[in-house]
Amino acid sequence: MVRLKARKKKGKAIRRQNSTTAVGEAYQTLKNVRFFRILGLTVIVLAISSAGIYLVEYRGGKAIGVWDSLWWALVTITTVGYGDIVPETVVGRLIAFSIMISGLILVSLMTATIASLFVTRKIKEGKGLEDIKVRDHIIICGWNENGLSVIEGLFRQLTPHLPTIVLVNNLPREEVDAVIYRFPKIEFRYVRGNFINEEILARANLIRARSAIILADTAGGFPSEKADERTIFGCMAIKSLAPRVKTCAELISRENREHLSRANVDEIFVRGEHGATILAGGAVTTGLSTVMKGLFDFEEANKLWRADIPDHFVGLTVAELSGFFMDHFGAILLALFTESEAIQLDDILSNDASAIDGFIKRKFEEAGKDYFSSKERIAVRINPPRDYVLTENEVAIVLGRQRPTAASFLEKSLELVKGSKRAEEK
Repeated sequence: MVRLKARKKKGKAIRRQNSTTAVGEAYQTLKNVRFFRILGLTVIVLAISSAGIYLVEYRGGKAIGVWDSLWWALVTITTVGYGDIVPETVVGRLIAFSIMISGLILVSLMTATIASLFVTRKIKEGKGLEDIKVRDHIIICGWNENGLSVIEGLFRQLTPHLPTIVLVNNLPREEVDAVIYRFPKIEFRYVRGNFINEEILARANLIRARSAIILADTAGGFPSEKADERTIFGCMAIKSLAPRVKTCAELISRENREHLSRANVDEIFVRGEHGATILAGGAVTTGLSTVMKGLFDFEEANKLWRADIPDHFVGLTVAELSGFFMDHFGAILLALFTESEAIQLDDILSNDASAIDGFIKRKFEEAGKDYFSSKERIAVRINPPRDYVLTENEVAIVLGRQRPTAASFLEKSLELVKGSKRAEEK
């Protein structure tokens, strides 16, 4: 519990530090290009010229007020020149000529300075040095030969509602550009750096991300034998900054799974873990390995989808839900799963604030360990019985050609209800 509070405070501190750093960097950039000197010189020229034209033209017999003088100086120095106020004296025209020349120079310098800031920002963004401002994005940390397949899977699963994908790695810029150009319909952002560094993750706006994928980083100049070590450190950093962000990690060695489990990583994948099962199945049953590979092939027309179960199916059987999916979406119900929150310390203590409860809480806080994980628990039922009664918070996994969307559910459900009423009337 103490560790969770420390994580939240740390995340808020990093967000404040990032915002302060961004303002400081902007100020320092403007200072380095002497923007404030140019601005100050422009203000001085405006003050002197407006005061001069006021004194000269007023003494010349023309009633020009203070604000009129300031207005005239402003429109003249910006080379607008509306012509509503025209100096008539020789000295006034000399002042106008000098302010026109100085205004042309000063305004050009200010415009060039502001334009250079945008160009500098674009260059930094291209080099992966700019902070990410988007939200609800997917972060891909590290890179290997499976990176393109991961992006391809995200593209096919999330189309047409594609989120921004943020790449965090140390690849050369030309390789990053090759990845971006390969998927023109996806909006990419790039952060260059080591993803085990919390500052790099904060620059990728981790706290506002939808999920994070950590690949076994065998590219970017890092040794492949330490890929799992970097994955573990990266997952720990992610869960330290943003415990609620869904994290999926790839491992090379099965022995390191326990470390990621302790770090509360949501999904853990080990290379080659199911390869032996597919190989043995293919040897025993002809065509089984082809079917299993086809289930995970993004090029196949039929794909696995997660589908929320409509509320009016709660209390009905799996047979009715399975028929609904088949009749209206042409999909096969494969499994059900339930996401339940993990048990917290307050759940096992009594409602009364007794001295014993206070003593137990104090001892857990003194231990400084997170015995009660915030990670949700998932209970899966593959091929549930047809007479199984559906309960709340259950989600279906179906195999079909299209995703059963919420809008489609509403439309199809209304059709189903109308059809039932017609049958009752008959």
